[in-house]
Amino acid sequence: MLTLKRYRPLLEARAAELRESLARRHGIEIEPSAEEMERTMQAAERDLVSATLDEGHRKLREVEAALVRLDKGKFGECLRCGDQIPERRLDALPWAAFCIGCQEEADRLHRLVRRVPAAA
Repeated sequence: MLTLKRYRPLLEARAAELRESLARRHGIEIEPSAEEMERTMQAAERDLVSATLDEGHRKLREVEAALVRLDKGKFGECLRCGDQIPERRLDALPWAAFCIGCQEEADRLHRLVRRVPAAA
């Protein structure tokens, strides 16, 4: 039987950490520059900051969803197959929504979708 009580503080701490990190990053400003090379570097920096923010928001949604599953008594159940997610996986990744087999399948499908060119 999964001991759920120990996961709540881990998830809440991770959510707080992500919120704080995202709040700090939202304040980042990149000053304009007249130099072509500097503008190119600034554009790359903006892209990196944007990607980091996107990843942070995605991770925060995953952690918050895990807290909702915990509240609803569904924490530790794979969202795809309904099997119990192994405790070792939850210890490593408390916000895991899928068992390893289903996560591998989701990752495989995600890679396939990213390879398909967008319709014109």
